[in-house]
Amino acid sequence: MEGSQDKQFPMKTFYYPLDLSDEEDNSILNSKKTSTKRNNSIEVFFEKQKKRKKGGNSSSVARACDGGLSYISSGDGESADATRMIKIDVFDMKSLKGISPQDFWKYADLRLKYFVKSEDDKHYQSTQEIIYGITKQIAEKQGCKKYFIDRNPKSQ
Repeated sequence: MEGSQDKQFPMKTFYYPLDLSDEEDNSILNSKKTSTKRNNSIEVFFEKQKKRKKGGNSSSVARACDGGLSYISSGDGESADATRMIKIDVFDMKSLKGISPQDFWKYADLRLKYFVKSEDDKHYQSTQEIIYGITKQIAEKQGCKKYFIDRNPKSQ
């Protein structure tokens, strides 16, 4: 019977690399505490997946290391009661040479997203101090140009 299934689904090995019986597959899946069940029908494989609702945004830090990405997250739902969100990306400028600006985020050495619950948050206060220091340093440079962009243009 197994041979007839292989003839019916010749590309089965591309989608199911383990050569186990369905009974063994289900025990492996259940041991990983997942509710996904394997179905050998190729049509089921290509069915549109149901969208999962996100539980909300969470604070996170991703750092490039050893050719990969090390990532930590605080959990879901922090954005619901946040007053501010701090996002910081740090790049090695050499790694951005020849890269399209839309793809810069892929080459970040560090990406941080932090949800602030109150203006009194110590990390928010520290970030404000850093922003002030950087702004002052730029403003004191000779040839500094100042711009204003109206984000709420009045209709005429």
